[in-house]
Formats: sequence, C-alpha cells, structure tokens
Amino acid sequence: MLLGLALAVGVGAEAFDRVGVKADLGALVIGFTLANHSRAPELAKTLLDLKDVLLIGFFLSIGLGGPPAGPDLVLALVVLALLPLKTAGFVALITTFGFRARTAWHTSLSLASYSEFGLIVALIGVERSMIDEQWTSSIAVAVAASFVVASPLNTKRYELYARVQPLLARFERPVIQPDDALIEPHDDAQVIVFGMGRIGAGAYDELVIRRGDVVLGVDRSTVTVEANVEAGRRVVRGDALDVEFWGRLCLDPRIDLVVLAMSDHEANLVAVKWVREFLLTVQIAATATQDDEVDQLEHAGVDVARNLYGEAGQGLADDACDLRSSKDDHPR
Repeated sequence: MLLGLALAVGVGAEAFDRVGVKADLGALVIGFTLANHSRAPELAKTLLDLKDVLLIGFFLSIGLGGPPAGPDLVLALVVLALLPLKTAGFVALITTFGFRARTAWHTSLSLASYSEFGLIVALIGVERSMIDEQWTSSIAVAVAASFVVASPLNTKRYELYARVQPLLARFERPVIQPDDALIEPHDDAQVIVFGMGRIGAGAYDELVIRRGDVVLGVDRSTVTVEANVEAGRRVVRGDALDVEFWGRLCLDPRIDLVVLAMSDHEANLVAVKWVREFLLTVQIAATATQDDEVDQLEHAGVDVARNLYGEAGQGLADDACDLRSSKDDHPR
C-alpha cells in the first residue's frame, strides 16, 4: 500500500505538479505505466481498500454539510425515477451491438446505479460557481438511493433473468458477437469443472488421472481459458450462471459429475440450482471457505462440499504426522 501511495503521490502527482501539469494526471500516468506489470493486480487489490475508505470519507463530508431540503429531495426522486429508463436504454444499446440478451441484462444492472463520479463532477461545478451548492445535496441523495435500489437487484439478478429472459430475447439481433456466442460442450464430456483457477485446475488434473480424458473445464475468463489450454487442458469459455449454457448441457445424458470450484459462494449456490434443474441425475461436488457455506451448499443439493481451508489444514497435519512417524522409524 505504501509503495502504491508513494508512486502515485510522490512520483506521479509531485513530478507533474513541479512542471505545471495537473497532479491528478501524473497519478493517472503512473497507473498506466504499471498496468502491464505482473504484480499490478495485487497492487490494485491492496489499494482498493484505501480507495473505499476515501470514498466513504468523501460521502461523509458531503453529508456533514447538512440535510437536504424539501425541493432537493423532490429533485432526487425525479432523477431516481429515471433509473428504469436508463437501464432499458442500456439493454437496447447493448443488444443493438450484437450481444446476447443475458449479457445486456447483467451489464445494464451493473450500470443501473448513478456513479459517485457524477457527485465529484458536481462538486467541481460548485467550486467553479457553475452550479448552485444545493445541487450537490440532490445528486448525493440520488446517488445513494440508486445504490440502495441496485443492490438487491444485483443480488437477485440471476433469478430475475430467468423470469424476464423470454421478453429480453426479443431484442437480440440474429448475428451474435463471436465473443458472446454460446459454446457447445465437447461430445465426450462426462465430467465438467466450473471455475478453472488453481483449485479447479488441480481438480481437473486429478479427475483426468482417475476418469480419463472425459473432463471438460469451463471458465468465463478468456485469460484463464487460454492459460489452461496452453497447459494442455480441455477448457472452454462459459458461465455456470448462464441458463442458456445449461440448456445446451442438458442435451448430453452422459454428463454424470459437476465440480463447482468457483471462488464466489453465491455463484456456486446459483449453479447448484441450474444443475438440479437441467441435469437431474448428476452428482455435484463444490468448494467453500466457511463451515456455514458448506452447510448452505449441502442444503441446496450438493452431494459433496468441502471447506478448502479445513481440508488444507487437515492435509498439512497429516503430512506433519507422516514426517514425525518417518523420523521415529529411522532414528539417528
């Protein structure tokens, strides 16, 4: 975190400020410069917590300016009422460019809320006497309320899509973007591993040893798919939460095992629902990081659920005991 701050503030911002260029631009240029470094994602993740703290402080400073007046609340409600139109506009725009209705739905929900950057722009306008200070209260209420409205919608986005899918499908164009097209599973796939990160890749390799070349990996990240393909694994790009993808899998009765190794617990739970709906006879194995998550997976219908940390601790203890036994059997 200190390295990120030093590079952004001490190197980028200060250097640009010394030559008469905006310091903000200097920090941005440093970010561009570091973007391709192998440790850049780790640095960004570390700085994200700091960014969230600063964002909370930003909202708090606005709230301390005083409660909004009646006209400000009315204006905020009017702006909030435009959210459905904004969301529908994104759906129409994204499908126009040849993406599937599902992609348009999830993208539009992610963009449904108003951004805090709008509030930042409003504050800059107040500082430069371009707009009245009362506008900041209205915009702040609208932004905060949009977060409140969008949060439950995003939580239930997969369940809601199943209900609105027939309606949204009417907006799809006949030619779908290749990157967004559905991918047919391999004909001889009998085992499917969803989530091809380190855990999923390890499960894939072990299943190949035990079951043979009948394992198929699925991941929604193109980078992850390409890395696994280069490693010699059969992996396709797909999403365990895509009801249309599951609709194609149900056409193959030979699939008898599904492994859910995704890092998102909620995604694993939703995937269990689709498995039970489309592949009635298969067995399901899933991973979790908490004991209560294991209970939730088992309650949802998973045949085998394992706590990754608990299994790792148990394995480490077993190896440690084996070392001790080996030492006792071969004394110096």
